[in-house]
Amino acid sequence: MLSRTLRRTFATSHNSVQKAVKQENGFATKLKTLLNPSEAAPYPAFDSEYGPKQSPLETKELFALEEKNTVQVTNTSNNVQVISNDSQVRGNSVVSIYVNAGSRHQTFKNLGVAHFVERFFYSATNNRTFLRMVTDLQKTGGYVQAEAGREEIVYQFESLRDAVPQLFEIVSDSINQGRLHDWDLLSKQEAVERDLDTYSSSSEILLNEALHQTAFDHATLGNSLICPSFNLKSITTDQVIAYMNALYVPSRINVVGTNVDHSDLVQMTETMFGNIKEEGLNREVVDLQKSRYIGGTSRIYAKDENCESVLAFKSSAYVPSKKYQTYQVLVKLLGNGQHGYSGTLNNRSSVLNQLANQHQLIKAKAFNFAYSDNGLIGVHLVGKGGAITQSANGVLKYVRQLATKVEDKDLQRAKNMALLELSTQLETSAGINEFQSRFRSQKEQLDNLRNVTAADVQAAAAEMLKTPPTFVSYGNMDGLKTLDA
Repeated sequence: MLSRTLRRTFATSHNSVQKAVKQENGFATKLKTLLNPSEAAPYPAFDSEYGPKQSPLETKELFALEEKNTVQVTNTSNNVQVISNDSQVRGNSVVSIYVNAGSRHQTFKNLGVAHFVERFFYSATNNRTFLRMVTDLQKTGGYVQAEAGREEIVYQFESLRDAVPQLFEIVSDSINQGRLHDWDLLSKQEAVERDLDTYSSSSEILLNEALHQTAFDHATLGNSLICPSFNLKSITTDQVIAYMNALYVPSRINVVGTNVDHSDLVQMTETMFGNIKEEGLNREVVDLQKSRYIGGTSRIYAKDENCESVLAFKSSAYVPSKKYQTYQVLVKLLGNGQHGYSGTLNNRSSVLNQLANQHQLIKAKAFNFAYSDNGLIGVHLVGKGGAITQSANGVLKYVRQLATKVEDKDLQRAKNMALLELSTQLETSAGINEFQSRFRSQKEQLDNLRNVTAADVQAAAAEMLKTPPTFVSYGNMDGLKTLDA
């Protein structure tokens, strides 16, 4: 599946985070096992064809998720934003440190530097050897990962509640005190080179890169998540340090916590990030211009039995959220499918499932990527070139139909599917944490979904058609044609 980020995980060798261990440095003396499981949200009865029998507009309580504690937001003395929701019934604690320093902010001179920044995480620091870092992490039983995205680099950990202080210190130390000497660079170059080898064999990653590069004119959101091969040996530690000095500043850092005490999280953030100063941005180091969607066509030829294509349109940023949720409903209207039995009664009548069966596609799935100032909505198709051409034209035809009329039964099904997806996300600590990084009120977003109207979907579909589509393909192009005007 297409993804907005590249992720690396650093799990401990412990099989379970439920094991109680003694913490060092006075952070905690014993880890407590969280006993209360997450309370499952109630689900509706399903109709064999149209999904949930009740209308989401009439049964708001059906998907209502009780917010155990209000989301709290506090800025530290130097303006780092701390966001948290302390609910002790949802399992483990999750803390994410979002730094607005993704690949979109690179310039041509330092393309790939964000990839190197992400690779310098979870290695030796000025305070710890790599061995000590691994040992300290294992003692907590925690789970740590880093994600390099187009807009943010995210450092996240999940653990038992009492292990949060120790893990917060370890992760913060890796961010603030990461060792960036010239002699450390070679191992990072080798790691990035291994990434390039891995990603070069992934059709989905190559398609995702081509999609953004074509849609956004090879700039801002069109910058690659991956260091280009021509810059692999050119990135220096000075460039890494300059990039971090420019973007790792208080106003660009958000700390998001789930199942943690807000005042404790603020105090930890103040301790670990309170000394960072806001400095003027060096325009030679970072690019802060707004993204611009242009669309277009791109093909990557490869010796393959099948073809993979993405047909995408300009969509909405995640703010305003009502518009964003309209596109989420539109994704469910498009649906997903594959040739043969799809395994879900609720989705068998979607346009993509019909097209997949009609043209014998291996896979057909809709997606929506939302960023701070732009978005992409589209479909990912896998099959023979001719079948993809016919299916993509079928999607275009359906979007044109949606711009004029939306069937009530289809809208109801799509809204219920979107509600179910969001409510399922909000049942886990990690899901809530990701949600809080963009939105504050769960009820507001659920209401935004419930209140999407046919007119909203029609307007969104019409807006999609105002700009040129983006059509990128990888693999065997035999039979692949240009799309109907």
